[in-house]
Amino acid sequence: FSSSQAAMTQMVESLRFRVLSAFKVRRSVFHPPHHGEPSTGSDMPVLRDRMAKSAQQVSPQLLTDEELESLSWAITATESLRDQALMSCMMAGLRKAEYLNARPSDFSGDDERALYVSRGVKKARVIFPEQYWAPVRHYITTEELAENALLFQSKRNPDISMSPLALKKLCEAWAHEAGTDPAKV
Repeated sequence: FSSSQAAMTQMVESLRFRVLSAFKVRRSVFHPPHHGEPSTGSDMPVLRDRMAKSAQQVSPQLLTDEELESLSWAITATESLRDQALMSCMMAGLRKAEYLNARPSDFSGDDERALYVSRGVKKARVIFPEQYWAPVRHYITTEELAENALLFQSKRNPDISMSPLALKKLCEAWAHEAGTDPAKV
């Protein structure tokens, strides 16, 4: 559209991009060039180096592929359908509040995949590929869970979900079985 540079700049600055945080890089790592200042490619190696160092500080807190695989084997070895379904929900990308409050009626699909739609105002939609849907489907059918029953119920009361503390203890038990640092799990 036809507009002056000042009007265009004002419109872009009003979009509030600075409050986005998903891929935000700390100012100590990256200093963008000022308006009108030419961007030079010579800053890129320094930026890449700083970002690599930052990633190395975060990576010890994450599970490696080998640790994730040993964790998966440990959960499979327990032969607990609930634990396998719980791990599948985690691996498919559900957040803790979503899988702890999940019900069979939240899933729709066939044998190859399923769509999970969360309850509440913000509807999260997650597609479960067959490798993650199969353990959840098997758990639901084997346990003969009602459509509105919680998947991961409290041991004391089937009308409430597993507590975050019980989940933490379960994850720690998985970690010990897998020989992995419980803090990472």
